[in-house]
Amino acid sequence: MTVHTPPPITYLASADVARVCAELPVVEAVVERPEEAVSRAELTFAVTTTTEPYVELDWVPEGGTFVNVSLDDAAESLLLGCDHLFVDDWQLVAEDDHRLLGVLAGAGRITGPGAPAPEGGRSVDAALPDLLAGAYRRQVGDRDRVVINPFGMGVHDIAVAAAVHTGAAELGLGTRLPH
Repeated sequence: MTVHTPPPITYLASADVARVCAELPVVEAVVERPEEAVSRAELTFAVTTTTEPYVELDWVPEGGTFVNVSLDDAAESLLLGCDHLFVDDWQLVAEDDHRLLGVLAGAGRITGPGAPAPEGGRSVDAALPDLLAGAYRRQVGDRDRVVINPFGMGVHDIAVAAAVHTGAAELGLGTRLPH
């Protein structure tokens, strides 16, 4: 894992971030620019408080997955240009006029799952429940860039996933999945 903490860091000083990250067995590096973190990761979770999109398509490496938990990190180039775009609740996305994905939907540049893509735009490939249930039939290739936009309570999803992972590890359960 590579960690980027944008200034100003309000809850920890930079030295504290480096110290805490050094104690985590999964941290590869602490970087100064978000592009450095995203470009070296197969899987990126954006968990920020930004209201300005900044992660561009060319930051995400081929074969990379970008999980837009905080919803405002993915720039238009990433949302429109990724190979696969998944959302958890299209209706929530479409009704939102503040987050970029909702703004693009309102402008007719992105349509929901199953709808034809507008000219010069795209459609959402599938809702996450369909993806997880195996209903999404298009192959995700080794070089495809994937964006997951968990509009609901993505921060809660991460906490639940961490708890499930911890419990499974303690019980010796689970299977590591290949990328």
